[in-house]
Amino acid sequence: RFQSNQLDIANTTTKFVNSEILMANDYAIKWNSNNTRIYAHEGNNQMRFDVNGTSEVLKLQGTGIATIRGSDNNDAVLHLNADRGDNNADHWRISSTVDNFLRIATRDSGSYATKFEIGASTGQVRVANNFMVDGGQILTPSGVNLALNPNTGTVSIGGVINATGTGTNQFAGNIRVIGANNSAGDLYTQVGA
Repeated sequence: RFQSNQLDIANTTTKFVNSEILMANDYAIKWNSNNTRIYAHEGNNQMRFDVNGTSEVLKLQGTGIATIRGSDNNDAVLHLNADRGDNNADHWRISSTVDNFLRIATRDSGSYATKFEIGASTGQVRVANNFMVDGGQILTPSGVNLALNPNTGTVSIGGVINATGTGTNQFAGNIRVIGANNSAGDLYTQVGA
């Protein structure tokens, strides 16, 4: 209890030593009004925070593992705010959502918008805006084809198509060659390098 600006702990296993509070092996600080507590257990080498009846909302383990747990029907969310959070673009949010997605969102526009997500069951990855590969390749496992299926039905390529495989290139529809300034283009074959 608090009395005359002092903290009085009526427990023989709890004591002050060198400005530290030393307690028994298994202990907690609890707020009874909403069942919230800070719990520590030396034997399990962990500390956890239980909030409003939900256990292990945050759990820190001595092995270097940190766990965030959402309550029933709520996401588990980690906010990262750079530079004291002075600007909207300083704010990022990583969420494990109730609809089974991992989402990364930014508050750059003033409200959080998802920039990257992975579906747990489908394994699908969705990226907002452009997807850039710096100096690398998009590779598929052996025997797996790469399919580009745009909603518009058109795949636009801004550079040169260079097919180096030994297989047959197939086009289901017509091939149209357009030159510079929408003039007629050329289609030719070449033997050798």
